[in-house]
Amino acid sequence: MSMKFAKHFSRKNIFEELQAVAKDAAIEEIVNGLKREKLIKATSAKDVVTALMKREDIGSTGIGNGVAIPHAKVPRVDDLVLALGRSAAGVDFNSIDGEPVHILFVIVSPEDDSDLHLQALKWVSGLARNKDFCRFCRAAKDPKEILALLKEMDDQSPG
Repeated sequence: MSMKFAKHFSRKNIFEELQAVAKDAAIEEIVNGLKREKLIKATSAKDVVTALMKREDIGSTGIGNGVAIPHAKVPRVDDLVLALGRSAAGVDFNSIDGEPVHILFVIVSPEDDSDLHLQALKWVSGLARNKDFCRFCRAAKDPKEILALLKEMDDQSPG
């Protein structure tokens, strides 16, 4: 059974114009946005950034096609939190293909829910490999268009 993940997105966790051009700063910018929107607790924000950066130390989550998927399981996080950040300038993510990243998906999940984490990662990876999705996401005018695109992709996936 595959889950639908578009429902985890709203205007609150789509950051359409990231200012950061470095990996660490981009991750921090998105996590701070999630904290500001109260999608992660202020007390957990630092742990979330640390966990995401630790994962990046293992190997870049810049998977090519202009997409990166920083992800981590974090103690004291109660629910799955997804976010999408977009950068017109591009973020240096040390990606596999050496290209800058324009779409960042952040996945944060509870430490004890590996299944949910893997399902979310699988869903996002599918989007990242879809060249049409990436092109339309980069061209979208606003969060509303990005939300519609995510929902459309969800509706097309078996579930």
